[in-house]
Amino acid sequence: MGNPKHYIPILAALLLLCGLGFASTPSVDQHKAAFVQLVPVRGVVTFSEGKVEIRRQGGDWEALYSADRVRPDDSLRTADDGRAEISWGNPRRVIRVERASAVGLKGAAKGNRLVLVGASVDSGAVWARIPDQGRPFALESPTLRADAQDATLSLRVSGEASRLSVYRGD
Repeated sequence: MGNPKHYIPILAALLLLCGLGFASTPSVDQHKAAFVQLVPVRGVVTFSEGKVEIRRQGGDWEALYSADRVRPDDSLRTADDGRAEISWGNPRRVIRVERASAVGLKGAAKGNRLVLVGASVDSGAVWARIPDQGRPFALESPTLRADAQDATLSLRVSGEASRLSVYRGD
């Protein structure tokens, strides 16, 4: 075996590197903060008729029925005979997806919750009643975007044309 004096600097360097590695490792609290799970505020299907489908994040299309729950990041589509109404929160935020429609819901973080903040209409029509909740609701299509608070409105998309109707609010 060699001279012990040669091993002392190597052991000291190894201990120093290990100590620096532990000091720079995030704590458990830091890991938890980085991966806070947002709790989705779910809507409930209050009316469903005909063929209505939902695609949950990363999933396939599946049937949607009355009393089912809908997340703010789901997508919905209806067949020619399908319609659905979804209700969120108190006061009630209501979205009606009309026949032959495809809609992507939009969610955003509010504290530790994922809340509904908009809908993107790819085809068909959506009617929405938006109570004043301190944050605008964005109803959009490929060619139009409307931000509304305390309003009732609808958006119809046909090909490249979009038509917005405002029944109440501005």
